[in-house]
Amino acid sequence: NNKVSVEAGIYLASQLPHCKNIIISAGRTTREIAKNFVTTTSFSDVTFLPISGGVGEMEWAIDSNIICAQMAQQCGGKYKQIHAPIIVDSIEAKEILLEQSFIKEILEQSAKADMAVVGIGKEFQKEKMMQTYLADKEEDYFENEDLIMGDFCYNYFDKNGKIVDCKWNRQLIGLSLDQLRKIPEVVCIAEEPEKGENLYIAAKSGMITSMIIDIKVAKVIL
Repeated sequence: NNKVSVEAGIYLASQLPHCKNIIISAGRTTREIAKNFVTTTSFSDVTFLPISGGVGEMEWAIDSNIICAQMAQQCGGKYKQIHAPIIVDSIEAKEILLEQSFIKEILEQSAKADMAVVGIGKEFQKEKMMQTYLADKEEDYFENEDLIMGDFCYNYFDKNGKIVDCKWNRQLIGLSLDQLRKIPEVVCIAEEPEKGENLYIAAKSGMITSMIIDIKVAKVIL
């Protein structure tokens, strides 16, 4: 059932005339929007940018670099990519990477975007995260895991929508929750009722400005 992603594609197309830079999160939700996104006009002035670094070969199909390229192709726009992993091995590595002009410039442009199109994570699934992104790492990237409700653009948050202090969040290559809250319009798309509670937290704490959801999700939020 792709009705939600079709509606999201229609909405995104309607907003293109008012946007220069649009940021996109990784995930199955945004990948479905890219598939269902069609415009009759070419928007060569619009640039699609990723919110975070690449998620690697394991999750290649849902990588925001790939989705940005698909979105641009569908509407004749431009896209940029972050050639860095979503998570790095140390704070020092992160600081060095963020000083590289090819990453710094894209993240600075992303932080000033007109609009964000994003999904949201379900309840925290530590084992899945470890297997997918941290398979060769020994140490714990999720201290304070009992506080984690879910993730928003790979930023792990608590029941009040505040960032959880953990190694993953400290070593993430991507926009922070504070930066995302400054984007004028953040549209979150969801069609799984299990995401309702985290959507409620995201809306209440100002992470998102609007949602495209189905009635099942809406009932959970209410």
